[in-house]
Amino acid sequence: MKINCSSVSGSRGFTLVELIVTIVITAIMAAMYIQVTGVSLMGNVQQINTLSSSMALYQVMEAMVSDYHNLMVTSSTPLATFTTRVQNNAGHYGTYTLVYNGYVTYSAGGVESSASGTGTGAQTLKVKISNGVITLTTLFTQ
Repeated sequence: MKINCSSVSGSRGFTLVELIVTIVITAIMAAMYIQVTGVSLMGNVQQINTLSSSMALYQVMEAMVSDYHNLMVTSSTPLATFTTRVQNNAGHYGTYTLVYNGYVTYSAGGVESSASGTGTGAQTLKVKISNGVITLTTLFTQ
């Protein structure tokens, strides 16, 4: 019995050059894909870190507001007591940098000016805190 070799010769597979070219093209495309997604991922990480820092500062401000509400009920001078607590920054509320903590007044035109005060009477306390990423300002009144 004789085997016909002409029908088998057409299915020899890939040559070494074809395999190398395919691997090189795949490597180039993978490098481009990693560059694009790497920049995209780094941008997302930065946004997530900013959001996380913002939420931490919001929680600090919420703790301050809650404490002030409690002082309104329990203290005869809630603004003075609260001003001292915010100024001391003993980690009672969380981690923050105090930007401004003082009494202010507003004219009829809405212009803000500094005011002296000890926390008695109808005054407005302006508290401005930051964590390096975001700054929050809140007004506390009696």
